[in-house]
Parts: sequence; structure tokens; C-alpha cells
Amino acid sequence: MSHCTAGGPDYTLDGLRAATNDMKVHDKGGAMNCKRALCVSMSALVLAVAAPLTVSPAAYAQTPGAENRQDRRDDRQGARDMRQTGREDARKEKVECKKGDEKSRAECRQDKRNSKQDARQGAREQKKD
Repeated sequence: MSHCTAGGPDYTLDGLRAATNDMKVHDKGGAMNCKRALCVSMSALVLAVAAPLTVSPAAYAQTPGAENRQDRRDDRQGARDMRQTGREDARKEKVECKKGDEKSRAECRQDKRNSKQDARQGAREQKKD
């Protein structure tokens, strides 16, 4: 009678006697005991689960179409970032322009528009490449 079952230990008197007898046999170098069998099976399970996780995450695109879509997404994100940076820079330029007394508010506003337009043009060029 094997006591290495998934149902759990047998706590009856006969079950405990049988378990201690099995342990004595196993301790003498006989068959593999339950703890060792559990350890070996858990190690095999861990290796089986961990093996697919070692695949490189950079190899996620499986087809040329998927690669092209990812490239377009990256291009769009880069263009968005460029436009956002252009907006922030234009705001700073306008504030600095208004602090100085060389230009009127209308001229500062026009400079801001030109800066933003330059950023938009740069974003368009980035998406084309």
C-alpha cells in the first residue's frame, strides 16, 4: 500500500503503522520516498513552466505585417512626442518673449505659432521615414 497519494495522509492507526513501516524501508536505501518523489516532481514542474519564459521578449512579432504595424505605432508615438515637446518649447519661448520688451504680444504669439508649426512639420517628416 503506497502512502504517496493525492488524497492526503491516512491518520488511522493502521495507516500510521503502515506509514512508519514504509519510512523504515525507504530509509534503508530502498525505493524513493514520498518527500523525494514530491521534490523531483516539483522540480520537473518548475523547469517545465520556466522554460517558455526564457524566450526573448523582443521576438514577439511573428509576421511581417505585425512588424509593420508595430513600426507604424512607434512612428506615431515618436511624432506625438515631438509635437508635445514642440508645444512645451513654444510656451516657454512665448513666456520669455513676453518678459522682454523687444517684441509686442502679437509678435510673441506669431513666434509661438511658428515654433509649433516647425514641430508639426518635424513630426510629419518623422512619420514618413
